[in-house]
Amino acid sequence: MITEQTAYRCKPDAETMELDGEWAVLNPETCTITKLNEVGGLIWTRLRLDEPMTAIVRAIQDEYEVPVEVAAADIARFVESLVAVGLLETSGARG
Repeated sequence: MITEQTAYRCKPDAETMELDGEWAVLNPETCTITKLNEVGGLIWTRLRLDEPMTAIVRAIQDEYEVPVEVAAADIARFVESLVAVGLLETSGARG
């Protein structure tokens, strides 16, 4: 579950490129590229800005007019996938 205390840190040396609404994130440590769609790119950008997860959920909820529970669940799955490919790691609790 995503809470205000949930905090993640993007891999600082990850290179990001956006082209025509698609994003590519290079993990130089593993020499892999992860492609993101427009929503994934928006979430990735906000994670890089160190925004609280609850603010990201609200932004997705507002932008795409989905219930908060749907936005939170989808973002949680997305974040887990970024952790799995090594682009994101937990950085402890906020506050």
